[in-house]
Amino acid sequence: SFLDAYHRQNMEALKQILDKELWHNLPIDGGSIKPLREAMARDVGVNTFGEAILPFRVLAAEKDKLFAEGSDPVRTFRELSSTLSAAAETTTTTAAAAAATGSHDGGDKEEAAPSPSPGGEAGAADDGAAVFTSSSVKVLKSMERYIYLMKVMGEGESKSSKVVEGFGQLFDLYFWHIFQFFGNIDMLYARDGSATDGTGALTLRLKKNLDRISRTTSYAIGAYVDATEQPGEGVGGSKRAILSSGNMYGLRESTVALASLSHIARLSAGLQKDLQISTALIADLQEHICSLSVKNIMSLSKWVPDEVAHCDWAIKDVGMQQHEWVDRLNGQFYQFQLKLDAIGVVAKGDLSENLLWTYALSAANEAILEGFSRVKKCTIEGRAAMSLDLQMFTAGVKRFSPKSFEPDVRLVDGYIKAFYVPESDLLHWAMTHREYKKDQILRLVHCIFDANKPSSLKPLEIQKKKKQLKELETAILNEL
Repeated sequence: SFLDAYHRQNMEALKQILDKELWHNLPIDGGSIKPLREAMARDVGVNTFGEAILPFRVLAAEKDKLFAEGSDPVRTFRELSSTLSAAAETTTTTAAAAAATGSHDGGDKEEAAPSPSPGGEAGAADDGAAVFTSSSVKVLKSMERYIYLMKVMGEGESKSSKVVEGFGQLFDLYFWHIFQFFGNIDMLYARDGSATDGTGALTLRLKKNLDRISRTTSYAIGAYVDATEQPGEGVGGSKRAILSSGNMYGLRESTVALASLSHIARLSAGLQKDLQISTALIADLQEHICSLSVKNIMSLSKWVPDEVAHCDWAIKDVGMQQHEWVDRLNGQFYQFQLKLDAIGVVAKGDLSENLLWTYALSAANEAILEGFSRVKKCTIEGRAAMSLDLQMFTAGVKRFSPKSFEPDVRLVDGYIKAFYVPESDLLHWAMTHREYKKDQILRLVHCIFDANKPSSLKPLEIQKKKKQLKELETAILNEL
């Protein structure tokens, strides 16, 4: 049908633009592209003869009169247009007179509250910075044409639902391509739990939405091909350049892409039900993509766990100085701030900058926690030294981060303090602290049993201790 062919043509055109997208913020005036709710409220019709617009609903209702045998269609068209124009002017004049009368009569009365904007909460659609890419402009223009097409066909007709479906698929294709380009698509198909574990994990909500898009728009998406592995200077060459380490793993481009996605959602306020999108879903995608970029920029997992684990924590006295890894890690955060300033991702003090710092600190928390979990022998003084290192690291982050940013290291701090949990309560602690991985909990249990072991044990007591440890490990594995 015409609708299917028209929609397929738009999807293919959008896919071609997306494949060549460089994710630059276009210098377009934010007011030049109006919210889609205005297109929904606007009359759609014909003004071929320079008269007032004759809406399609009137044109359809008067088609017998317009095209009756022996009649003059042009004259009839103009008469209908003039009648509608005169009626509109009368309505406007009456409304103005009523408003003037109300202003004179209501001197002592409170002013009427402003009428709510159409679409309920859609009035907030104009808030936020207007960010456009080549492909986002294509999406918005196509959506506007789909709205006009839906109004021409009549919202109550069965064909209208097909237009709405195509309307949503335009957004879905844009959403999917941003994920495919900047995200980790392997996580979507992972079956070992890695997709929902750690920084940059896919939330269940995001995973379900991506799975829906991959099924409903498979004809436009096509088979996934990793463009970074393709030879040549085409799409693969541009993706390799954007996601290279020299370009901060595409952090600037990914923030532009995500901001343009949010702007489409703002301009589509009031229509989200048809688009099957939500602010939370876009936030999930932002967290996934930005976390991966920041994680690659910081590269903490390559060295922090090993350096932390190789420190001597089986000590008798707590020193006054932090370990060397703390200074090196703080230096990484200083470099991180310099890189953000250099590429101009966001302005200082902006909420988005705080989010990037949150992702960076989450990556650091994971790396430090992994290092502490690898420690096999530790004394009470060693745990105190861990707390000291964590405090010095937090103080260093505060020096370099935005003033409004507050470092959150509770994940690591809770793991350090778990060393003081009695052996009899370890199972309950493991069951109530599922934020830690199984192997991290098991290593902690081994470390606690080793630290609490008396200096001299008889062979029978050693066997009893090993049995208790084995039983506890089995119980933890069964519960988690």
